[in-house]
Amino acid sequence: MESALSGIKVVELGIAIQGPAAGMYLAEHGAEVIKIETPVGEENRHHFGYGKSLPKAVPAPQFVANNRGKRLMTLDAKGERGREVLRRLIAKADVFLTNYRENALNRLGLGYEDLHRLNPQLIYAIASGFGSEGPVADRAMLDPMAQARGGLASVTGSPDRPQALAGAALADTTGAAQLIVGILTALVARERQGVGQRVGTSSYGALLWHQAFELTYTSMTEYVPRSSEGIHPLAPGGSSGVFRTADGRAVAFLDTLSPELWTEFCEVAGKPELARESRWDSAYKRLAEEDPDELRAQVAEIFASRTAAQWEAFFSDPYLMFQRVFDYADVLNDPQALENGYVSEIELPEMGTTRVIGNTIELSETPAEVKPLACELGEHTEAILIEYGYSPAEVSDILKETEDAKSREFQSGGLQFGSDD
Repeated sequence: MESALSGIKVVELGIAIQGPAAGMYLAEHGAEVIKIETPVGEENRHHFGYGKSLPKAVPAPQFVANNRGKRLMTLDAKGERGREVLRRLIAKADVFLTNYRENALNRLGLGYEDLHRLNPQLIYAIASGFGSEGPVADRAMLDPMAQARGGLASVTGSPDRPQALAGAALADTTGAAQLIVGILTALVARERQGVGQRVGTSSYGALLWHQAFELTYTSMTEYVPRSSEGIHPLAPGGSSGVFRTADGRAVAFLDTLSPELWTEFCEVAGKPELARESRWDSAYKRLAEEDPDELRAQVAEIFASRTAAQWEAFFSDPYLMFQRVFDYADVLNDPQALENGYVSEIELPEMGTTRVIGNTIELSETPAEVKPLACELGEHTEAILIEYGYSPAEVSDILKETEDAKSREFQSGGLQFGSDD
């Protein structure tokens, strides 16, 4: 059986996470995705900001994580031949996918109106930082900016420290997920109604959607939650949260204990008097505690009395809300992740077998395939040009224009395709 998106052609102008992650999802479900890079390559294929060096033949982890299954092409999108090639590719595409700045795309003749006239059935999918309208629509954005403006940072971290950012690029990955949904929705609409359209998402908007419950709570009650110690800001009581164990590990715990198990929980740590305290002798009372600091300190002492492994044994009943906090090494080796196919393996030059996060959506009849990563910059440029009808002489001219632009970019320190330049 063919893959779900076999026959769908995608042209991607994507950088970092939000655009490329969406393109990779489409590729691993069978779409042909041609990724266009600047002559010096996408910034995030180069090694930077990491604490451990990697072989030069391998792109940086952010590139590896978000670009499997694509054909790689380099073009000078600011050059005459490069723009002409892009338009020819897009004229035959089903989806144009990008997270470059819209004003830069407009100046290059790659705005929605231009490409809709060229290809009326095209799905024009663009992910931005803050949305296409509003006072900061054109503001530069990285994931932390969306977390800050979207309110997530205000409820993350500890109440006695500066507010914190989440330890992952939540805004960009959620934005990519919404872009995927938008593209697939638009493809269904095109199938039924015969028209292409513009699909727009943003990291900022995606985070608001991610916090729909919490923001609606504030809208309805006018209560503004703040960060709390290791627990959801709207979660009640002081007996739930993230706690340290005797061996320095951490565990996540939501208190739904029966009176009998609460008594055993207290006694096993040498605190039988706590189990007899009438203020906290039921889960309802503990969760309804309006001043949770005293109870939280007591529960913290209980968890600190034993190791994480001992607590895992104590909370072995699968219906109890308990989980040891896994670090990334734990996750990559977790049988739960491996058996569900959430963690997969690919081959990388000079590194061999490498674990990556696979496709986490299950389709019973047309499952996704974790595809290999093309690493070499511009690896498929010449082959794609020939497939799209360019003569050998034209291919030579286009490659020369790209190489000349590459030299200029190296001399100037590199140009951002999506910039306002």
